[in-house]
Amino acid sequence: MAKAIDSQGNPIISIQVGNPQGTEFEELELPVDPKARFTILPRDLLERLKVPVKTTRTIQAPDGSRVPMQIGQTIVRIGGTETSSIVGFGEDHMPTRIGDLTIQCAFLQLNPETLELEPVVLQEICHPTT
Repeated sequence: MAKAIDSQGNPIISIQVGNPQGTEFEELELPVDPKARFTILPRDLLERLKVPVKTTRTIQAPDGSRVPMQIGQTIVRIGGTETSSIVGFGEDHMPTRIGDLTIQCAFLQLNPETLELEPVVLQEICHPTT
């Protein structure tokens, strides 16, 4: 699934980002950053797909500074799975990436040895009855 590795050692994979209705998609190649909380996508892509801004939150940039970021929600196809994902509207100077929340929502996990995305085995939690 990984096409290449970025300078941080993160695998680069293909994903499709869609409009909130799931009727129009564009393909991107982005690094999977398991240390990043959420996905940051190019603002121009999200605006072209008419993804609405839902809120603005403060995020901590890699240099430690805190900056406001507009947040939206859209459809993402990743690893053969389609899921809803919270996304940040990235500016030109911001690195784009696939964050951990998107990976988890797609029921995937990053294998640290192979750097491939793998399905998560879901386990039902059973509570004994007394």
